[in-house]
Amino acid sequence: MARERSLGTRWAIRYALATFVVVAGVLSFHYVQTRERFQRDAQLLLRLQANELVGEIQRDGADVERLERYIDRTAALGYRVLRLGFRVLDPDGAIVVERGSLENSPIPLPSVLPKAGDPEVVEEVDTGETFPFYTLVVRAPAGGWVQVAVDTKLFARSAREIRNLFVVSLPIVALLTGAIGVALARSSLRPIARIIAGVEEVSATQLTRHVVRTGTGDELDRLASAFNAMTDRIRAGVDRMRRFSADAAHELRTPVTLMRNRIEAAADAPRDAERDQALLERTLEDIDHLSSTIRAMLRLAHSEAGVEFERLRRVSLRELAEGVVEFFEPLALDAEVSLALAAPDDVVVVGDPTWLHQLFANLVDNAIKFTPAGGSVVVSIAQQGAQAVADVSDTGIGIPAHERERVFEAFRRVDGSASRTGSGLGLPLAREIARAHGGEIELESEVGRGSVLRVRLPVGGPGASAARGRAHTAERVSP
Repeated sequence: MARERSLGTRWAIRYALATFVVVAGVLSFHYVQTRERFQRDAQLLLRLQANELVGEIQRDGADVERLERYIDRTAALGYRVLRLGFRVLDPDGAIVVERGSLENSPIPLPSVLPKAGDPEVVEEVDTGETFPFYTLVVRAPAGGWVQVAVDTKLFARSAREIRNLFVVSLPIVALLTGAIGVALARSSLRPIARIIAGVEEVSATQLTRHVVRTGTGDELDRLASAFNAMTDRIRAGVDRMRRFSADAAHELRTPVTLMRNRIEAAADAPRDAERDQALLERTLEDIDHLSSTIRAMLRLAHSEAGVEFERLRRVSLRELAEGVVEFFEPLALDAEVSLALAAPDDVVVVGDPTWLHQLFANLVDNAIKFTPAGGSVVVSIAQQGAQAVADVSDTGIGIPAHERERVFEAFRRVDGSASRTGSGLGLPLAREIARAHGGEIELESEVGRGSVLRVRLPVGGPGASAARGRAHTAERVSP
């Protein structure tokens, strides 16, 4: 199997390739522009020489000797470097003067000579030498034509030298950028290496270990911070799980032990039909209680896993509360507790209808259990801004201040409520359901006067989003 390249190596290679491509593109563009500029310079030189020669003809007229001396001086000045050439033709096209590189040259006249008013004719002529010649032909004002030629060797060599310099520079640039890329990658990945080392030190028994932050506030620093926050959440979850497991073991072990002791005692005693019948009935009651507790534990574990995306619906809280109140009316009647609903306006949220029903059922059931005969329980629903607020208020025994947060812990019961039936999981399950829907439960209570459990949930409707709590749910509104 091929050895995988490290992230730093890939970054360095990509950086070097990107820089190489950019530099190569810039240099190629610069070379093309330089070559074209040399060509324009050569043509400009031809145009200037032709104009000066035309001006000289206008001043001296048809004095061939003076014209030859002028051309010889001009050609001599630039011949060695530029190999300038001059050719003067009379109106009939016959050569009058021919000097410099055009003297006895194979460079021909243009096939079509410009007429009066026509622009000059510029051509590139291949004479069989290494570099071609540029020629320019213009019409003389008094008739005839002037042809000027220049060797492109100087311009071409300059362009070639620049090109060669670019070609030699590119590998050097590639090596330098590669080295710089490696250095930058190593420097940039050093914090990541520290994060990896910190992550590798974290285990189920070392969740208190944190990745060291650099304090720079950059992306890697925020990554370390996010990882530390995630570790804290995992540690808190593990702690809750351990406490829950210990509490569950205690909660289940006690009744199981009692049932075992009773059964063992009955097995050792002589048979008594009436006593055995009572024992069996009591054991069945204990088993029902254990089954109820186990089901509540499973529901709590399920709620902590979050709301399933596919189960999200638009839920009318008023209709949901009406169903819950109707369901618990017989229980409230037996307990001699009045149960009422106050929901003048409907409020819609996005959530799992089954879980939301469980949420309100737990709150109402809890309120009825802890409200003495003659008391009342009221479920009210209203909208406050972007939140749906549902209160379940009672005139029950109330909860002391130091116990208010503990009632949301699994298997915790308020002092003095041990004789009340229940698994101790109703309120913890209700809070988990609320949080899974992006909401929360608040508790207000006064000993001897009653309690108010207030549920806050995001308001829903067409296009509403299901808030992301620990369930990480997403928006979905059913048709």
